[in-house]
Amino acid sequence: LQGDERRIHIPLVVRGADSHGIGAMRCGDCHNGSGNNETSGTPGAGGPGLWQLAPTTMRWAGRSSREICVMIQDKILNKSPITNESRDGPALVKHMNEEPLVMWAWNPGGDRTAVPIPHDEFVKQMEIWVAGDMACPTN
Repeated sequence: LQGDERRIHIPLVVRGADSHGIGAMRCGDCHNGSGNNETSGTPGAGGPGLWQLAPTTMRWAGRSSREICVMIQDKILNKSPITNESRDGPALVKHMNEEPLVMWAWNPGGDRTAVPIPHDEFVKQMEIWVAGDMACPTN
């Protein structure tokens, strides 16, 4: 899905084994490190091959805050390279603070909606969460 409206992606894409698309429809063919293409409206960030679909195991849609928290903790504790690249709490904070594709969300260009909390505040809250043993909400 794409956009704040969560509409079907045009052109229709297929995930592929590595979540980067298939054949001539690789995500990086349109979404690339040159940044946002304001003429076509195609977003881009990071280096070649960086843009990809999130793993299906990291799907947040329809999940509660608790479910998302438990899911992230499980990926950290079980060191699942498919979903979390074996990041512990401090590495997850570093990822959220430095990863170009994550940083893109605070400056998505065009008429896209940026993350509604300042990045430095987001990182500060992540650091507090990690320092507090990554406690999850009760619901």
